[in-house]
Amino acid sequence: MDEIEKRENKDEVEVIKEEISETEPASMSRRDFLKLSGTTFGVAIIPGKIWNFLDRQEGEEDLSEAASSYISQTPQEAIKVSEVLRGKGSSASNICGPLSVAIMLDWRLKNNLTIEVGDNPKLSGIIPEDMWLESPGGESTNPKLFEYAFPSSRYDSFRIKENIGKVDFNNLGNIGELKPGDFMYLTGGSFTHFIAISRKDKQGRLYATSNLHTSKIGEFIIDEVMLWDPSTKAGFFREWASGTGAERARTGTDGFYLWRKKEKGENTAKDPITEKYRNWFVNRLMDQKKGKWNIHIQELGGKELFEWRDGMGYHPASTMKVPIAISVMKNINEKYRTEIKEKGLEEILNVNGFGGRSFAKLLSAMLVESEEEATEHCVNFINQNKPIDENFREMGLSDTTYLPRRSSQRDLYKAWEELFVGESLPKESKGFLIKLLNEYTENDDILLGSLKKNSADINIWNKRGTVLTPGLYTVQDTGVVKVGNRFFFLGLTGTSVKYNGATDVELQEFIEEICSMFSSYVKELNSNRIKPGSKKEIV
Repeated sequence: MDEIEKRENKDEVEVIKEEISETEPASMSRRDFLKLSGTTFGVAIIPGKIWNFLDRQEGEEDLSEAASSYISQTPQEAIKVSEVLRGKGSSASNICGPLSVAIMLDWRLKNNLTIEVGDNPKLSGIIPEDMWLESPGGESTNPKLFEYAFPSSRYDSFRIKENIGKVDFNNLGNIGELKPGDFMYLTGGSFTHFIAISRKDKQGRLYATSNLHTSKIGEFIIDEVMLWDPSTKAGFFREWASGTGAERARTGTDGFYLWRKKEKGENTAKDPITEKYRNWFVNRLMDQKKGKWNIHIQELGGKELFEWRDGMGYHPASTMKVPIAISVMKNINEKYRTEIKEKGLEEILNVNGFGGRSFAKLLSAMLVESEEEATEHCVNFINQNKPIDENFREMGLSDTTYLPRRSSQRDLYKAWEELFVGESLPKESKGFLIKLLNEYTENDDILLGSLKKNSADINIWNKRGTVLTPGLYTVQDTGVVKVGNRFFFLGLTGTSVKYNGATDVELQEFIEEICSMFSSYVKELNSNRIKPGSKKEIV
């Protein structure tokens, strides 16, 4: 619920500190505690609501367990939940965006205020605080946020401009019926509002857990409401349109935006060990105050293990040189196709080139020495055929541009996956680039290289990116790690920003902390004989 608040204060909030316990306390969960504590309060709730986790259509996937874990039937408890999701000092009055994202992520709030990640997410790529006070109607401080959160390749998007007090939700045209997992933004009235539809009962009634005005001005709770009854055409949509709480606050008078996931579920690993470490990663990142983080960890060609803002665009520094190198090699194979068949790739790379240097020397200078001049020559060579950003689009890198230099961890994973298990390049071409990325250079024992401290049976192909200037302060490492017979992609990026400042040492230390925990994770996978997830041939 987005009450009026100065936007310049958005990044000033400190994230709440909570100790992350390694085992669940011997007590009922917060969700079950709230379930037993009653469901009445002085607020306009649909009468006769009875919470029942089994009150859903058989076999239907929804987010009811995540949603119910945030129910807070006193203003004080609602504030505590808001602080978990967005930071100390947060208000329940405008927590609707972060709350709805947390539900879509299937994050379940436990009794000790830590997060347990469920296995039915409808969203990935962003975190709750990214959606605070945002708007898809052009007022967002990050105009690409909704593209990052709901890329057209994964989601359908809709815009209905009719007042929700009059909309017949039984007949929404090409949207069809609303269903669990739909993410909505209500606009028009005295406030705007995000909701995530979390469950549907046997009578077809739809529910959402939301922050709500109470009978006292300025106080809010978090509770489940029945949004729509298809038989009576009544529900809380109508309440919001006509006015709710002591303030008679209204929303949805100009309709709503809606995003719906195209495919079923996320490509996430669901074994107990992965789930255990995923919970650790989420809670550790929520606790981390130093820097902004973009992270993606995935078994190469297999299931996603962990992500943190991996769909959000950021400055990738020199880690971007890997997709550039792939584009260079693809253009070389196209331009010198006949010569390569006759003489072999190595000779073509050594004899031909651009900007006064051979392709072999340019690629080595860019990938091994991280030379920017060599990178510019490589980009200019690519641009002779078609703009480099078009090359990125053809590789499926929808968030990646060269000028300005932007990418996402999700895109960088696609590039490394293409290099190791893809089919767009011949094996000899991929092998040439992979060999360069494995060459030992100064500082190769830090960041991803710190993994060598924990395992002797390890091989690393990586590209670091470090920029320490007043305008950009970032430490990054992205690459493929082979442990035993398993291949993993790790993309780890930390950036120091105004209200989440960090030194280069602090950014490096946190990356290495993640690497240490990742080592423990892989050891536990192997000791429990959980098979590698990739079914593709790896170069």
